[in-house]
Amino acid sequence: MKEEEFEEFEDYLKEFNDNLIFDSETCPVCGVNLSDNISVNPIPLIELKFENEKFASEAIKKIEDSGIKTKQSGDSKETILIAEQKLEEVKKI
Repeated sequence: MKEEEFEEFEDYLKEFNDNLIFDSETCPVCGVNLSDNISVNPIPLIELKFENEKFASEAIKKIEDSGIKTKQSGDSKETILIAEQKLEEVKKI
């Protein structure tokens, strides 16, 4: 490594010396409590199983075209997961 490159790298590392370090969930600068402001809401999923792979692929296309996200469940191409709150919409499709 050339001396000039080494100096640039040292300058880069020095930037990290000025970073804030805190060990609580409240930021010492802005006072934001991370636990209060970041929430994870679990979404219950429903597993749908179709008669066969062809029917499943057609149904999945229609469901996703209507804006509802799906996820394949396991190795089976006939089974998908959808959000429980979207079940009534899927039934209408």
